[in-house]
Amino acid sequence: AKGYAEATATAKVTIGKAAVKISDLLVADREFGSADFSLKPTSNSEGKFTYSTDNTDVFKVDAETGSVRVVGVGTATLSVKQVATANYEGGSVSATVTVKKGTPTLTWNPGTKTFGDPESDLVNPDSPSSGKFTFSVATADASRARITSTGRLVVLRAGTVSLTATQAATTNWNEASVTSTLTIDKASPTITGFNIPSKTYGDANFALTAPTSDSPADFTYAIVPLSSAPLSPAVASITPGTNILSLGMAGTIRVIARQEATDNFTAGNVTATFILNKASQITNASPDFGFTPTSGLVQTNIPLSLVGGAGQGEVTYTVVSPGAAFCTVSKDQNTGDWKLYAQ
Repeated sequence: AKGYAEATATAKVTIGKAAVKISDLLVADREFGSADFSLKPTSNSEGKFTYSTDNTDVFKVDAETGSVRVVGVGTATLSVKQVATANYEGGSVSATVTVKKGTPTLTWNPGTKTFGDPESDLVNPDSPSSGKFTFSVATADASRARITSTGRLVVLRAGTVSLTATQAATTNWNEASVTSTLTIDKASPTITGFNIPSKTYGDANFALTAPTSDSPADFTYAIVPLSSAPLSPAVASITPGTNILSLGMAGTIRVIARQEATDNFTAGNVTATFILNKASQITNASPDFGFTPTSGLVQTNIPLSLVGGAGQGEVTYTVVSPGAAFCTVSKDQNTGDWKLYAQ
């Protein structure tokens, strides 16, 4: 300006670090048992993040990566700190998070039982909780099974049973339950003692004695082929619906005793061999001719008195005393008659 000489002045200016801007931690409340998660804040600074919690009974935090694991029920504060850089101040943000009890997921296959099985323990469902299990039977199935006061299963009859397993709450887990179906199979009957005494041709028909069985079903009977021979109905027969064995010709047969299925038992059967022996045809033969043969006299159609025999086979005759020197016996091939010849 006019009247002034030119002059120069200098000044020192200080530029301060900018404030860091870290995004809020948006962390929802959790349930125990939920999956791990990570803290992922954003910032206008490149400063390093570190992570922490004020309650290690609730969260386990990886200070370097920000990975968080739920370890218990309660409330905790999760914090993120960012160190200062040449241009930005350091900073931190935090969030308070509550972890509630989780509800365990139960999976259960109670398996199968068989009618007649003894009282037993039930297998526990798979569960992440350590709570104690109790069991119950649906009211509609109370006739098939029951649970004792000590929690053991008692099988009452065959069928399907709706079972519920309930797991008690713990420090970290809520109570939970699962329902599944238990199958109680029919038992196979144990059949023993089927024996048929041998008989002799000419004996009377008789009743078969039933085997012993743990099934209450009645027995029915039939004749079946032997393994080494065809069916032989001529030996004996059984009137359907009865246990009467009607005897026929001598021989060997196999008899089967069958039990039908019941509510609690499957069908079953057992076999036994029956032998019908041949009878003795003639125990004594006493011919009574009523005359004394003389030389050259022929007597035909000899009457014989057969004692103790009932056979169907042909009767033949032989002179045994005093011998063929006095008389002989032969069969006429034309008539089939037997003739006595005196010598």
